[in-house]
Amino acid sequence: MAVVSETLDLERVLTEDNLLTLSRVMDILRVANNKYGLLDVVNGILEDEETVAKLVNTLTSDKVLGLSDRLDNVIDLVDYLTREDTVLALKDVLDLVKTLRSTGLLDPVKGMLSDDDFMSAIGNLVSSDFVMNFLVNFKQIVDDLGKLDWTNFKYYTLLVNETGEAIKTREIKPIKSVFDMLKLFKDPEVQIGLGVAVAVLKHIGKYHMKHVSGNSQADQK
Repeated sequence: MAVVSETLDLERVLTEDNLLTLSRVMDILRVANNKYGLLDVVNGILEDEETVAKLVNTLTSDKVLGLSDRLDNVIDLVDYLTREDTVLALKDVLDLVKTLRSTGLLDPVKGMLSDDDFMSAIGNLVSSDFVMNFLVNFKQIVDDLGKLDWTNFKYYTLLVNETGEAIKTREIKPIKSVFDMLKLFKDPEVQIGLGVAVAVLKHIGKYHMKHVSGNSQADQK
């Protein structure tokens, strides 16, 4: 009876489909061994008890077992990382890091990012009313900056700097009478300053007459 049972089991195993599958597996093993020598490598690994023990410990470790529970997430991550746009973005990031390292800027950037006080200051700046107002009016600001004559930028800077310097260093004396004005008119610096102020006022008036007053009169008509 045992012989008959074993014969039936053998017949179930040696079906046409199973033999075809077995033949394919043998072909794969033959190519793997003849072309790449993988069977010799696998055999060598299996004969090394220390390597096998490490392999078993790795496969049964909590990390690997936990990874198997999150296999879907891992597959999604691999799929995302292998997309063309993601690969290009990662390449850009790596090129940026490489450039920062080659120019010696990577360490200062890392230092700033790890500085809690600096990052707190950046966070406060980004969320400040000034930045929010700047972002809301960004288009208008850009349009207005486009109207500036940048060849005169040094004069804008000079005016702001000198105004700040005057407020910071000089004692502001109140003008109480016409006689005080007459005394100031004798000061060469005041005379030049008044000349500059008049020149600025003239340009402001010219602009106002051309772009503001003219438009207002046209609207009234």
